Amino acid sequence: MPASWPKAFAALEASKNGEIRNVAAALAVTVGDSEALAGAISQLLHDEELRLRLAGEAQRRALAQDADYTAQCFRALYARCGARRG
Repeated sequence: MPASWPKAFAALEASKNGEIRNVAAALAVTVGDSEALAGAISQLLHDEELRLRLAGEAQRRALAQDADYTAQCFRALYARCGARRG
């Protein structure tokens, strides 16, 4: 496997239902669309600027959305769910 493959795979994000949300840190392809996946991998392998931009955004998100951030999101979700039941 070429050394550049892990970089390419790290920047890919599959969409279960084909819906593309905020993908500033990834390229999105629909699950099961092997041609789109191959195209995205090829794009990342040949476009260092894109690869670096996606990697930088992914790192920014990872630092900003840590375990504390995730816990806050779940608390807010549970509060909304509880308010609907109450």
